Amino acid sequence: MRSTASTLILFAAFAAGCAGNPQPGESGYPYNLTGRYQAEFLVEGNPYRGTMDLSTAPGGAVSGSFAVTDPGQVVGSVEGTIVADSLDFAIPYEILENGCAGVVRGRGAIVQGGAGLAGPIQLDDACDGQMSGTLTLTR
Repeated sequence: MRSTASTLILFAAFAAGCAGNPQPGESGYPYNLTGRYQAEFLVEGNPYRGTMDLSTAPGGAVSGSFAVTDPGQVVGSVEGTIVADSLDFAIPYEILENGCAGVVRGRGAIVQGGAGLAGPIQLDDACDGQMSGTLTLTR
């Protein structure tokens, strides 16, 4: 009887400890991305600046939208998943001036507290082909 009681106490302590560790998308998880960010895409050495609005759902699914305003108008959506302290993402986009479209893919390290992100990107652009660069998000 004593070993059963000890096992139940240990199980309860373990379950309580796990309950105190929030997962991606839960309140208190240190790498959630939520709110408006300043975005800079540095593509083949050329900066493209704008904003990105993100939200993180339970389970770590990230969604949102972005708009680049400098040097031209680029709009799109954001889809991704938080894995530990990084975001795996795909960003379909359209360049409004010329109608070109494409997808930015990458994995960025998230700043603790969700204050930003940085990482390498690969672009598949319908007009210019494959390109590489970096994405940086800041508050």
